[in-house]
Parts: sequence; structure tokens; C-alpha cells
Amino acid sequence: MLVIAMLPHSIETSLAWGILSLIFHLGFVTEERSRKMMETLDAVRKVLTKVNRYAGSDLGNDEEVKEALMDIHVKLLEFWVKIVRELRKHPLEKMTDTGKGLWKDINDSLRNTLMEIQQRYEDIRELADSTSFSRNLTLQQPMSGSSLTFPVMVLPIPENPNFCGREKTLENMHKYLDPSKRRFRLSCFTVYGLGGIGKTQVATAYAYKYCRNDEDRSYDAVFWVTSETRAAMSKSFSSIAMALKLPGITERSDPSSTLSAVHAWLKQTDKRWLLIFDNAEKWDDIMPDFWPQAGAAGAVVVTSRNFNLADSPSSAGEELAIFSPDESTEFAKSILRDWDADDDHEQDAFTKLLSRLDGLPLAIHQICSLINGEGNTVADFLEIYDEHAAEFHQDRGGEHQAFYSHSLETVWLLAINKYSQDPESQLLLGAICFLSPDAIPEKLFHARKDLALPDDALFCRSPMKVRKTLRNIRSSGTISMSKSTIRIHRLLQAAFLERIQPEIQNHIFKATSTLLNDAFPKQRFGDPLYDEWPSCSKYILHAQSLARKWRSSLQNGVRLEATADFLQLLSHAAWYFRELADFESATELVEIGLEGAQEDQHELIVGHLLNTLGVVKDLTHEYHLSRQALERCLQIRLRHLGPDHLETNGVKTNLASIIASQGQYDVALELFQQAEKASTSSSAQDKRLASCRYAANYGRCFTQLGEYAKAREHLQRSRDILDSGRDNSIYRRAIDHCFGNLNLAEQLLEAAKANYETCLKGYAEDIMAKNQLLTCGCHYKIALIEMQSGHHANALTRIETALDLAMKLNAQGYVGRILLLKAELAKKDDSILLGLPVEETAEEIELKIGAVRSNLEGLLVSGSDVPPSTGDLFTYFIPWQAR
Repeated sequence: MLVIAMLPHSIETSLAWGILSLIFHLGFVTEERSRKMMETLDAVRKVLTKVNRYAGSDLGNDEEVKEALMDIHVKLLEFWVKIVRELRKHPLEKMTDTGKGLWKDINDSLRNTLMEIQQRYEDIRELADSTSFSRNLTLQQPMSGSSLTFPVMVLPIPENPNFCGREKTLENMHKYLDPSKRRFRLSCFTVYGLGGIGKTQVATAYAYKYCRNDEDRSYDAVFWVTSETRAAMSKSFSSIAMALKLPGITERSDPSSTLSAVHAWLKQTDKRWLLIFDNAEKWDDIMPDFWPQAGAAGAVVVTSRNFNLADSPSSAGEELAIFSPDESTEFAKSILRDWDADDDHEQDAFTKLLSRLDGLPLAIHQICSLINGEGNTVADFLEIYDEHAAEFHQDRGGEHQAFYSHSLETVWLLAINKYSQDPESQLLLGAICFLSPDAIPEKLFHARKDLALPDDALFCRSPMKVRKTLRNIRSSGTISMSKSTIRIHRLLQAAFLERIQPEIQNHIFKATSTLLNDAFPKQRFGDPLYDEWPSCSKYILHAQSLARKWRSSLQNGVRLEATADFLQLLSHAAWYFRELADFESATELVEIGLEGAQEDQHELIVGHLLNTLGVVKDLTHEYHLSRQALERCLQIRLRHLGPDHLETNGVKTNLASIIASQGQYDVALELFQQAEKASTSSSAQDKRLASCRYAANYGRCFTQLGEYAKAREHLQRSRDILDSGRDNSIYRRAIDHCFGNLNLAEQLLEAAKANYETCLKGYAEDIMAKNQLLTCGCHYKIALIEMQSGHHANALTRIETALDLAMKLNAQGYVGRILLLKAELAKKDDSILLGLPVEETAEEIELKIGAVRSNLEGLLVSGSDVPPSTGDLFTYFIPWQAR
């Protein structure tokens, strides 16, 4: 029926209805025929559902589309007529799946018809994509990247000179992705299969093959996204932004700003680009934040162990099979050195070895590299290898059994046994196995001369010895290196850690914690890590990996010792995640740290973890949990540091901010004053920024209490303190915002507007990106000023700008607050909404306000103070400093 419903009105449909009537009459005589005909109709329905997306669209009047739809109509009518003829010819014949007879004829005809319809559908879709792309070009100028030299390649893996096989896979990938054929839309190809089957190498080979520096290249840019975690993907997008030299983006830029800038380039450029998501686990990890946005026209390759990723939005994909015997032979010979292929005994051993490895590329690479590293003949090596044959040939079972039925355990065991005789190599490889598998800086293992390390890690004090040990490990194919970074296969990581004894594993874990903690920047006296962001980004994924493997070991019955180095590392890494606004990762590290800490030994570190947790819970509006964490932290710091220490009074400041967030400004003011008074014994240099914060917070509190003269006095003092030493743009912008709020409260509208405009225009992009909520608040406040001044059109423009940013940040408190202002503006000027690009009524705005309120009420935790009004509720969900 769907095809009839979608036909142009000018087409006579009575014939189609008549034919379908005959089909129902003849095809539903028996239960067997009914089942088969329902299957047939369902198959037709599925393909017509796709066609129907375009039949009713703006393209429906296009002559080419009309012609394609008519062809589909004709093909279907021909198919229905053939069915009627067959059913009449064989009125009593059963429709069975025997591969012959009536059902075979109908099924063959159905398959041919659907293929022809699919082809016409592809024609319509290509036309739709082309039309959409043309419209986009008229709306915006593409970012040509004229300041760059193309091709641009962001690939962490060097080209593999030993890559062989997979020619058909590469051909299939390019047949589908080729930008010359699919220029105006996004196309995606998923490469999936076993761990170690070569997915990453296939993606790498495709990138290098089709993005060479010559005129015949298919792509102008290739970008690699490491996709195990959200943090890894954010870091990859930062690398992409740096390579593209996107304006306003630096290594210190806020991740969301970097992500938006890269997406904008992908969407607007006229360059041909390829984006590779390596080792993705599920679509939910990539979408919607990292997936190219609607309108982006390019090619995407996804590699994954999960075959489900071959489904939507991927329109094509291929599961990598094991190597054929010929491919295995070619690959092994490309790796082996000094191998006597003319020796019959060696040739026989070689054939037997490859039969045991059963075509798994990773296993072949590992074994052949071990043979090279040990200097064995293949025959000698095979004798050792055969001692582990039974273990090697254990059945893996599960869904991949048909592709690779053997375990990799023996491959890992050989490497593990080799390094068990070399303590330095064992320690270094073990440390690598605890870290994130990609982009491990070699410099991490270059320890300070005075860093306390166990005896078998003292070689780390000598960069030359570290290099020598890495070369030893690399000779067996266990790791790869490029540009002073190390990469290891994650399966080998897991196997190595599972195989070594718990006491050795614990020893390596402690040494790794010491090295990584020493390398990771430290957050002190409440000051941000902002200046250290580039360094933090090099090590954050490794800190996260170390923490997760500690927890995983505990769950598996092995308790690794949570040393002071490990816990300190987690406390500073968690704070860095907090600065990135990755509150989920920050909370995870804090929770792991609290699980591992012994309060009698690590109470000060526990205090730092609790302070971070309190700040994170404040920013996620869980004020009662924030207050609990900060009060525990305060008691710890009072016991160990005393009431005068900056760290003690830093937590008092954070606690005061929580109290202020709940509207208790007089109580918060008293706590701020206690904190500053207790800090007088600190040196002037140490307390300068702290004093700047205290004065600004006094100004905020006095503004809310209506004591404007005192507020102005303290805000000016805050600015004077900042002027007395090294500038801090983040603090200065916050002070400008405070002055704006004060002037607005005193109805000094022009002065307030000037303050907010300075916040929006007077600072570098990376500074503004650090606090986008404050940016949102400035637009909102300017809109309020414009409305009070009677400039309704200007007010609406600012409202729309603020609303777009708030929705992008998912800042529901600000979304509700801005919608309230929009509703108030509509009441003052009921015609103002007519100027919007998308018409909106006052009633629709009120419905949106109700929806936001309902959503936020659902987020209120039991025991919280419920705000008395809608406006108070929205304010409750805005961080105090951004209100």
C-alpha cells in the first residue's frame, strides 16, 4: 500500500489496487501461502520505506525524481502481475523452501525487483545529497584551509613497510568511500573482527595509500581518533585542531570549543577528508559528540572488535578474516631475517609453524619477531614452541570460533618468559602494560636523579639505558615506537599482567605510580592547572588507565598497594579532569583514590580528593554531597595543617561558595572572612591570588546583600591585588563580570553593559573558552539591560545568542532563566517574536519553561532545599560564580 500512497496524484492507482486485491485473494488461500506472501510484502515494505523519505520531500517535484519514482512504480506493478500469473497457474501448489517450484520463481523475481528499486533509490539519494550540498554552499563560504599545506596527516602510526595482503579489503573500502564518487555526503566503512586481526593496520594502510603527497591522491587530509575513551577522543580532536591551525584554538583550549571548531572545519571545508575512529567499542561512545555533524561531507573509517558497529550509521563494512596460507607466508617472510628458505628442514618447520599460528596477523608478527630477537632458526624455535602446543590450541569458543579457534596465550607467554630473566625489561614492559596503550611518552621513563626508585628501576635515571631497554623490548615486536612515543597492543597488556606473579605485578605497579606521579603537574593552594594543560594532556590517559587497572585487579582478587604516589597522582589528575569539565572522569578517579587510601597513612591526600569531589559536586549542583565532602576535607586539614594554612582556608572558601550557591550570603561572607583572617601568616606571594579571590567573593556577597558601597570597595581591592603582580586573565575576567553584576544591581545600565562587553570582547578566545557559562551569562545580562532600555530587537538578538550557547553546554539552569526573560520580553512586545527565523508563540515558550522546570525538579536530590519559585529553581542550577 505504501507505494500507492506515495505515488503522484496524476497517476491512476486503480490498477495497482486491483492487482493487490487479486494477490490477497490468491495468495492467502492457505496458511502456508499467507506466511510466504507476508514475507514478500514485508521485504517490499522495507525498501519502499526508504524511498518514501524522498517522495514527499521538496525533491518530489524534481523531474529526475519523478522519473525514478515512476520507474519504481512500474517495476512493482510488473512484479505484482507476475505473482498473480504464477498463483493462477499453480492454484494448489505449496510454497516451500525447497529451492525449486513456485516459491523459488517468486523469490527470484522479488530479489531482482528489489535490486532494481534499490538502484533507483541510490540515484534519488545521490541527487538529494547533491542538492543539499549546493544549498550549503550558498549559505556559507567553505573553509579552504588556504594557509595550510596539504595533505595534512594526523596519524600516530608510521607506515608499515611489511604490510601485505588485504588488497581486496582496501579495494572494497575505496570503492565505497572514494570521494570522487560520493563527494556530497558522508560515507562510512567499518572494519571489524578479532583483536589482533589487523584492523588498525588496515585503516593505516588505507590512509597512507590514498593520501600520498601527489596530485593523484584521493584525500587532502587524514585524521586519526583514538576511541577507547571519551578523554582519548577529546585529545585526538585537539591534535586535529592543532594540525589544522584552527583560529583561536590552542593546546589549552576548552575541549568543547576545540570539538566545535573541528566539526565546523569538517562541515565547511571544500577539502577531501578522511576521519578514522580506531578501536571504538560502541556507537554511544562516539555519537553524538564526536561523529561528524549533519552536512559534513567526507569519509569515515571505524575499526572495532564489535561487529555491531557495521550497522547504522555505517552503510558498509567488512569483517577481517584470518590470512590465507599464501598471505601468511608472504607476511612472515617480510618479517623474518636471515632465514634459509632453501633448507628443506627449515622450510618444513616454517610451514608447520604457520599452520599453528592459523593466519592471525598479530600472532605471526609476534612469533617471527621473537625468532629474530632470539636469533633462533625456525626449526629450533619450533621445538620450544611445541612444548606449549596444547595450551596454544585451546578452543576459544564464542562467536569468533569460525574465524580463529585458537588462543593467543602462548604467544604472550613466550614474551613474558623471555623478560622474566631480565628484571629491567620486565619492569619497563610491565609499566607500559599498566598505561594507556597508545602515545606513551618515552620521556615518562626518564626519571630525576633524586627520585626514589627500587633497584631494578634505577636504570630510568639514565635516558641511554632506557633507550637500550626499549630497543630490547621492541626487538621482539612487543611494542612499536614513533616520534619518542610507545605503542603496545592491548591484548598483550592484559596477557602480561595476568601472567606475572601478584608480588611482581605489585612491584611494577608501585614503580609505575612513582614515575607517572613525578611527571604529572601538581595543583597547589587552590590555583588552577591551566598553565600546565599541555603537559597534563600527555599523561592524563595513562593516569586514568593506571587507576582503572588498580580497580580491575582488586575486583579480580589482587590488591595492588595504593601508595602515596598513586593516590597523589589520582588527586591531581582528578582536578585536571574537573578543569576540563569532565566531571564523570574526575569523580571516577576520586572514588578509586578513596577506595585505595588508608586514612591513617594518607589522610592529607584523602583531603585533597575530598576537596576535588566537593568542587565537582558543586558544579553538578549536588550541593548537599558537595558540602559533606568539603566539611570532611576541612576537618582533615585543620588537624594536619592547622587553621592558618592556605590549603585549609582554600577549602573554607569552597565551602563558603556552596553556602552562597544556596542563597545564604551572610553565612558565606562570614566564612570567607574567617578564611582570609586565618591566612595572614602566609607569605604575601603565596596568598596574593587567594586574597584576590577573597576580595572578589566579598564583592559578590555584598552585591547580593544589597550593600553596594562595600561590594564596590572589595571588588576594587580585588582588582588592585591582581594588578600588583603577575596577571591572571581568568581572574580578571571574573572580576569584570562581578563589576557588571554590581552596576546592574545599582541600575547603572551603561556601565554594566560595558563590563559585560569587556568580558565578551576583551580577552583571548582560549580564556573565554575556559568559562563559557560566564559568556552565556554576559549575553543574558546584556539582553536584560537592552530590554529595560526599551531596545527589544537588540534584547531578542542577545537572548537567542545566550540560548544557543546554553543549549550547546546543556546548561539547563541558564536555558530556563533565558526562556523566562524571553517570555517577559514577549509580554512587553507581542510582535517581537515575529522576527525570529523560526516562528514561536508565547504559549510555546511557556511550554518550554515548564519542560525545563520539570526536568530540573527531577534532578533535585532528596533532602535538598527546594527553591520556592521557577526563577529560583533555574538560578539554583547555575554555578554561583556564573550567575
